[in-house]
Amino acid sequence: MAFMRSRHARLLVMAGLVSLATPVGASNPSGATVKQTYVYWANDGGGSTAIGRASLGGGSVNQSFIAKAGDRPCGVGVHGHFIYWTEEDGRAVGRANLDGSHVNASFIRISEGSPCGITFDKTHIYWATGYNGLSIGRANLDGSNVKQDFIDAPGVDAVRVYGNHLYWGSLDISGTSSSISRANLDGTDIQKHFIDGVTNASGIAIYRNYIYWANYGHFQSSGGSSIGRANLDGSNPKENFITGSANACGLAIAGGYIYWANSDSDGGTTIGRANLDGSQANQNFITGANGPCGVATG
Repeated sequence: MAFMRSRHARLLVMAGLVSLATPVGASNPSGATVKQTYVYWANDGGGSTAIGRASLGGGSVNQSFIAKAGDRPCGVGVHGHFIYWTEEDGRAVGRANLDGSHVNASFIRISEGSPCGITFDKTHIYWATGYNGLSIGRANLDGSNVKQDFIDAPGVDAVRVYGNHLYWGSLDISGTSSSISRANLDGTDIQKHFIDGVTNASGIAIYRNYIYWANYGHFQSSGGSSIGRANLDGSNPKENFITGSANACGLAIAGGYIYWANSDSDGGTTIGRANLDGSQANQNFITGANGPCGVATG
């Protein structure tokens, strides 16, 4: 069954957006280095090759912070001294320095699917192979020891490491509900329905006692785009914790706020933001993106 997402009349898949932390060379009055935090997103619209960046407050917007990030960048993440991203059409994990220099759009080659979500633990990179993939992949942070089928998990678009677990969200283009699953970081003890009743989870973020997810509603006859939340143990799920998004795609938390991308059937242009309690949602917090999807902060 073909999986179509119309973005400039092209076959498209879930886009990834991540917000990340980047140190800068500023100093405070005591002389200590100040760490500036940014939100980053992949501009996954038709023909796009760029990763955007802005401050957490929505200023200093640069839609082409990394202008040549390969063929339709999707998921984005920061770990250590590097920015990493996935490429849906390029089937690769890319990498660059935090200042955007030394871009390597083919840092890891991926053999299947249309990769999107990306996450990290202390020693590994994990990626989702997307709507038409069959697995979650893993490699060392330096790109070695690649395991394309680390976990058998079809249709996964969102992945997130938290504590001793890897969480992932699946897509269901048939229009029925999907789920969030989890496993130990070594791939054992898989719980395929850790949280049920989500609407095509395309982003996951975890903060303290809660797990949040982006409900990408494009394939639901009733829409269904929203931000969901549940207790960290999977109990008390609220699928419509934040409403009003336009095909929410990707999720991140930083500075007391939740950030997400409004892909709007893949032609969206905005990044949304709300307080952690779901209040003061601003669907147009950052504008001018090109089909963004996925968010992470740090």
